[in-house]
Formats: sequence, C-alpha cells, structure tokens
Amino acid sequence: VEDCALVFAAIGGIDGKDPTVVDRPFRWPVDKGTTPWKIGIVEKELSKQEEIVLELLRKEGAEIVSIGYPTGIPESALLDGLSAEASSMHEDLFRTDATEKDFGKWGPTFREAQWIRAIHYLRGMRARTLLIQETEKVLQTVDVVLGSNDLVRTNLTGHPTLVVACGSQPNKIGDAPGTIKMTSRLFGEERLLSIGDWVQKRLPPMPLKPPMERWLDELKSKGEKKVGFD
Repeated sequence: VEDCALVFAAIGGIDGKDPTVVDRPFRWPVDKGTTPWKIGIVEKELSKQEEIVLELLRKEGAEIVSIGYPTGIPESALLDGLSAEASSMHEDLFRTDATEKDFGKWGPTFREAQWIRAIHYLRGMRARTLLIQETEKVLQTVDVVLGSNDLVRTNLTGHPTLVVACGSQPNKIGDAPGTIKMTSRLFGEERLLSIGDWVQKRLPPMPLKPPMERWLDELKSKGEKKVGFD
C-alpha cells in the first residue's frame, strides 16, 4: 500500500492536457489511529478475509456501521456507456488488419459497441450523473466501505477502490496472500490508503513471494526441458 501511495502522489494532479482533471493536495502518511475511523459494510457482502479484517478493526476501536447503496438506477443499463468509451479508444485498431485475438475476450464487446445508439448513450450518461451523486451521499457517511459487490458501480461513478493483500488463504497449490477490497468517497484516497496501510502492516501478506520453487519442480516433473520468462 505504501508503494501505491507513492505512485498516486506521482501521477496525481494536472498536466495541462485534460481539463477535467483537478489539482488537489495529497498527504502521506495521514494518521495511524483507528479510533476515528468509521467503517461501512454491506451485510452479507464480505469475504472470509474481509470478515477477519473487520474483526481486527472492531477490536482496535473502529466504528462499524451498516450501509446500503441506492438501487433505483439499474447499473447494468449504464454499461453501454463504458463499452462505447472503450470501443472508441480502440477504433484505430479496428480500422487496421487487426484480428479478433488482438482484443482477447473483449473483441465482441468493442465491435458491438460501435452500434450503440447515441440516444441510449446520452440517457445513460444522465443516469450516471445521478448514480454518482447518490453513491457519494452514502460514502460521505463513512471513511471506507469494506467489501461490497460494488465494482460495477464504482467503474461507473469513479469512486476510488483499493485492493489490499493481507493475511493468508489456502488455494489449490498451498497458501497464498489473502485480499480485501475497500472503497472511499470521491477524493478520499488519503484515508483509503491510510486504512489499507494499517491493515497490511498488522496482517502482513503471507507468503511474501510466490512459491516459485514448487512451480519449477512441477514443470520438471512434467518433463519440461526449458523454462523461460517473457
């Protein structure tokens, strides 16, 4: 998380090329205490790792509150806007001799998005503005939301989300670092990163590096003669 904070400090701010970008101060580190923190959760939308972190925060004095996102605006109906924007970014490639494999699984989405009606796009953008405003009202009541199935929403609203590697969880090849997700209000990156850093230092990700030796041994056992990396 500290690395993320350093990168964010470097890429934040205006560059004179995009008039929609704002110039705001960014402090790091922010604070080290948990007592003032108010952590929002959406009931039944926590992973096992997030439940562990929630209990850790609770024991350290953070206030835990239940929240709910407004559901009046159907998020799925607004995804045409994201598809159209993505398609426009790849339009030049469409006009070359690019093949379907150049776009991976997104090829059909990018191609179909070229036929989205302008009226549908504009209606979606109007609804998107309302979604941003309604989501911000909820997020203003807490410092961060822990967990929650809100990635589609935040893709549409632009609210900052942080994934933190912490603790350990088993998988098919052994233990691997666990992960949690947190979301904050607009321009709330300072507190978001601060809470993520606190969690990561008290629940360090384990193991610290992938088990490369085991992977190499498996390749050898399968008769691989050469192992290379791109």
